[in-house]
Amino acid sequence: MDLAQEGNMENIVIGILSSLHIQLLIKISLGQNWRGEEIEWEIFSLPVSDSLIHNLSPKLRDAQLLFDTNKIGEEIIGRVNERLKKGLPESSRTIEKHVSAKSFVVSKLGRMIDTQNDMEMYIKYSSVFYLKMVNNWYNFLHYEYSKNLYNALPEIETRDPVFRKMIHDFIFGSPVQQIEVGRQMISHIFKN
Repeated sequence: MDLAQEGNMENIVIGILSSLHIQLLIKISLGQNWRGEEIEWEIFSLPVSDSLIHNLSPKLRDAQLLFDTNKIGEEIIGRVNERLKKGLPESSRTIEKHVSAKSFVVSKLGRMIDTQNDMEMYIKYSSVFYLKMVNNWYNFLHYEYSKNLYNALPEIETRDPVFRKMIHDFIFGSPVQQIEVGRQMISHIFKN
């Protein structure tokens, strides 16, 4: 879609929101710039629920408002920032959440072991494992919302150089090395 040919996107989006009045969440990633900004659209009905704020908090951590009518976006970003300051809610700190998260990455590590001879599938599982472990470092070691990878890696290097070295070794290792480092990463985060 060429945004320049679509006319005034603000009017299109506002028109959709004001005419439909239905609850929906649509995520459309556009592979081009609009007014010099890479755009990822989130469309949802108002008022925004607390659970949606919880889900959007990591994504909106570094968000910039490009168009905001009636300061609605400003209010949402304010709620997100409040949520981020508090850290993950107690409901995210249960033994069930830990067990579920650990089980997920152990499963992905198992799939890595199973697919070592099929690099296309191996890369799929190793990339999921890698990204999930970075998120788990925040969520289960520090009870914080995760950050975008480009912000997370420098922070992890400062706060936990041992885990950052594991990340490096995982990325640049052979499949056999990645599997061994993956086990170390799981033990580092899920100590019990």
